[in-house]
Amino acid sequence: MRGVYHRDLYDASQPVASWWEASAPAGPPRPALQGDHATDVAIVGAGYAGLSCALRLAERGIGAVALDSGAVGWGASGRNGGFVGLDSDMLGEAGRIARFGEAEARACADAFLQGAERLATFCAARGIETQGRAETLVAPHARAFATMKAAAAAHRFGPAPEVVTAAAYGEQGFDGPLQHGALRLRPGFALHPLALARALAEAAEAAGAGIFERSEVLAWRREGAAHLLETAQGALRARRVVLATNGFTPDALHPAFAGRTIPVLSMIGVTRPLTEEERAAHRWREDGPVVTARRMLHYYRMLPQGRLLFGMRGDLSGADATGPAMRRRIGAEIAALFPLWAGVEIEFFWRGPICATGALRPGVGRLTEDASVHHAFGWHGSGVNGAQVAGRLLADVIAGAPETAIPAPLRGLPPRIPLPGLRRLWVGAAVAGFRALDAWEAR
Repeated sequence: MRGVYHRDLYDASQPVASWWEASAPAGPPRPALQGDHATDVAIVGAGYAGLSCALRLAERGIGAVALDSGAVGWGASGRNGGFVGLDSDMLGEAGRIARFGEAEARACADAFLQGAERLATFCAARGIETQGRAETLVAPHARAFATMKAAAAAHRFGPAPEVVTAAAYGEQGFDGPLQHGALRLRPGFALHPLALARALAEAAEAAGAGIFERSEVLAWRREGAAHLLETAQGALRARRVVLATNGFTPDALHPAFAGRTIPVLSMIGVTRPLTEEERAAHRWREDGPVVTARRMLHYYRMLPQGRLLFGMRGDLSGADATGPAMRRRIGAEIAALFPLWAGVEIEFFWRGPICATGALRPGVGRLTEDASVHHAFGWHGSGVNGAQVAGRLLADVIAGAPETAIPAPLRGLPPRIPLPGLRRLWVGAAVAGFRALDAWEAR
């Protein structure tokens, strides 16, 4: 597999050395695709979007087979922070209304609310570890808190956000030098992402879908009315294909998708368990997921085992050799937010690409030039809820629903990136710009 970053990042033969891999219930062994197979719908990518699509199709009696380069959950679905949020774009509610109109923006909000509720029910039924009842945005300075209050006042759809002053959040959540108030968004929560991916795979298989692991699609071509997907050891023919590879989408697989994605590296560290005394030093009481409200965001939560999970952007390599430096960078950011935890050992560290697009929103739908080719990608770092919402919506379209059943803020193929070979340079420039803007606003 090849991509924008160092080749080490794309070695699907090795499991990701994450806390999730160390703590998730083991999944059943699955074979690689061998020999010739046929199905109605072939799905490239066995992450949240692909698995949710396969599950929904199987429930509707439509044959579906998902192929993945690694094991189920090897990609972003097994290595993210596990945050269940209420959007998957960079537009915000006002931006969605301005671009697509109130009715479509409301339909999108309703789809995400229903998705969060469905995930909570699924996790409860499957015994998947979850935390909290809200996602919290924390203001790192007074300007950010003022912006939060204005956003809460303008909120239109779904449960109203709760504005929490710095003093009140110090009692309810935690205290620190970069805590200047918060905004609680419901019904957000956190979960064990790899356990979710493995449970979705088992549910899809139980419903009748097929899943082949370690089966990277190396070639894709049309043969009459069918598509032929070739792997190292086998071939899969299908009348329809779904591309659901998100930040791992290869440019060479299908010409329609070349240069459509912007992979942005995200990295996560998980500390050793903090003692009760250490947690009390910052008055930590928060049981849900937290995001620092700035462009170069931090996302973090205290896991049920007392470990701090902390994620951030900023890596532009992905090479194994740069891992120690990136781990130290996470430690430095933890120390800035929580000075009394400076030097706490980070026991687990891993990385992976989120997927942005030139439209600043997901790309879900089917190709205009070939209605038998469907796609679902571009979660902008918020794919736990968004990807499974999109996978189900896409399955319904494949089953016969009109494409307009996909809300407009999710629907359609994003534009190509200018000079896509320079995407790492574009990401580096954006990171530098965002850091400068964050520093200016925090002055």
